[in-house]
Amino acid sequence: MAVCTLPAEATRASIVAYWNFNDNFAAYVGGSSYNLTPVNGASIEAVAAKFGAGGADFQRTSSQYAFVDNAVVVASGSDFSYSAWYYLDLADITGSSRYFVLEATNGTLNNTQSHPISLGLRDQGAGDVAQIYTSVNNDSDVFYSFDTEPNQSWHNVITTFNATTRTITTYFDGTEVKQETASGELDPGNGLVVGGHRAGTGRNWEGYIDDVAIWDEVIDSAEIARLQTQPVVPVPEPTALALCGITAAGLGFAGVGRGWGCRRAKT
Repeated sequence: MAVCTLPAEATRASIVAYWNFNDNFAAYVGGSSYNLTPVNGASIEAVAAKFGAGGADFQRTSSQYAFVDNAVVVASGSDFSYSAWYYLDLADITGSSRYFVLEATNGTLNNTQSHPISLGLRDQGAGDVAQIYTSVNNDSDVFYSFDTEPNQSWHNVITTFNATTRTITTYFDGTEVKQETASGELDPGNGLVVGGHRAGTGRNWEGYIDDVAIWDEVIDSAEIARLQTQPVVPVPEPTALALCGITAAGLGFAGVGRGWGCRRAKT
């Protein structure tokens, strides 16, 4: 029989859910309970890809987004990290509008401020900024902004949370830009919206989003650096998948990563 093996580096951090948007809105890692539902015509397009064959394409004028309800993306009291690539297809944001890349929910689409994950962009006078929010006791807690120029190009945001120290750290294109401390234990995230805020419609994205991942650990500096040039989970070689008897759609366990291989078990 064939036994699949993973390199040690692939088990450094446990992936809760990962969407590569190569073919559809299904979770590439995490299982079917994390499959996203596209709304109002949100689509997968080759032109929208940062990595791989496709990416998620959202049009703000049509209030497009994708979401998953009742799926634990951040457990109460736990460490976590998240990463997303975005391409804002506007030269400049004007007015007071916000453009959301990601926001967690309390389990269903609504305005309750239970969002350990919240990443959006908005105008701030001299230029546009990205904003990170978190919530404690269903109320906004830590909030900060950082410059994002230029638009109409790909950017990566990674945010980590250490539950022991309550430290929130954000990296923009691989460089640390902010670190703050939450006032208490963050609210859990029991659902996720991509391309919109926690209620779905309103404050939607304009452009592309790709390679979104959530971990239940604080990912390390080596992984943060790697993610600037490589997808979270590179697609294994088809021959390795076939030999191991695994399909890409069935990858529903933690620690999937580079260097897939099979060995024949001793009999």
